[in-house]
Amino acid sequence: MVTIENVRIPDEVAEVELDVLVREVVALARSHMDVRGATVRVPVNDPVTLRGNKSMLGMMLLNLILNAADATRGRGRVDIYLRHTDDSVVMNST
Repeated sequence: MVTIENVRIPDEVAEVELDVLVREVVALARSHMDVRGATVRVPVNDPVTLRGNKSMLGMMLLNLILNAADATRGRGRVDIYLRHTDDSVVMNST
């Protein structure tokens, strides 16, 4: 178990479909008051699978989206792009 800000998170490492997780987190983030006025898009990405902690990756993605929406003051657009290279996964937000 990993503890972050008094929240216990399982430290399980498994195969994670990152493209699916991104879409799930975006759907959750859209209901957050700091994101409601912003447009959050995930252009079509190829399937991306990696080994990692799904809970931690989800928290990281949510934080990325909230910070990006905050930077636009809730009135801009946030695009999240994924791409798979030979030995890594690259995620960009614009």
